[in-house]
Amino acid sequence: MKLIGLAIKWLWWLGVLYIPAALHNLERQFMDSIGCPPVGDCYVPGSEMLINFDILIIGLALYLWPVSVWFLGERYAFGAVRSFVRKRLTHHSSVTNSAPYVKY
Repeated sequence: MKLIGLAIKWLWWLGVLYIPAALHNLERQFMDSIGCPPVGDCYVPGSEMLINFDILIIGLALYLWPVSVWFLGERYAFGAVRSFVRKRLTHHSSVTNSAPYVKY
């Protein structure tokens, strides 16, 4: 049951990770439907809201992608790196003390 819960959480954050990409695809479909060229600026009626769409997509990507990556497993990798660095710093700092180095 715990494995199923973990899989559901992982799929949830994978879905959240896809939201900005899905909105970008929706924006491209809208651009095609109103007759915008594939590359370059679009000056057809109805294209005024595309800048708002771009701002929304960029904002969501900047917020959701780091959060999703963190919950998809980066927090465990970050914890392992933090633990490794802490052990390395603790080991080197105990050598510089005036007390003799004793390994337990």
